[in-house]
Amino acid sequence: MNSAIQRLVNKHLGHKTPDHPKSVASKRRSAPVKSIEESTSLIPIAMAEAVVEKASRLLDVDLYNTEFPAMLVKYAEEIFQHNADFRKKVKATSGRDYLWMYMQHWLPSFLMKSRRYDNNKIRRVLIQSGFSLGRDVY
Repeated sequence: MNSAIQRLVNKHLGHKTPDHPKSVASKRRSAPVKSIEESTSLIPIAMAEAVVEKASRLLDVDLYNTEFPAMLVKYAEEIFQHNADFRKKVKATSGRDYLWMYMQHWLPSFLMKSRRYDNNKIRRVLIQSGFSLGRDVY
C-alpha cells in the first residue's frame, strides 16, 4: 500500500505512525483511571437497574434478574476507562443525565443481540419512541 495512504488509514484508525509526533507519548504508561463510582458520585449499577426496569415496563416483559444491568455497567466502565471525552462528560455536572441517556441507548442493542425478545417490539417501543435517544418515554 502507498505510504501516504497507509498514513491516512492509520490516522483514521488511531494508530500511531513512526513519524507521528505523539508516537513517543504512546510508549509511556498513563496512570490507571478510577471507576465511575470512584470518580463521581454516580452509582452505575443503580442507574442500570432503573433503565432496565423502565424498559421492562415499556416492553411488558420480565427483564428483572437478567444480565443486562451488569452488561450496561461493564460497557460504561469500559468506555469510561478508554475514552477521555466520555469520562469528561460523565464527570461533568450533567454526568448523571449523560450516562442515563447512553444506558438507554445501549440497552435496546443488547436486547436485540440476545435474540430472546421480539425485535419488532423493541424497535417499535424502545427505538421509535425515542427511548434509545435518552428521551423520557412513559
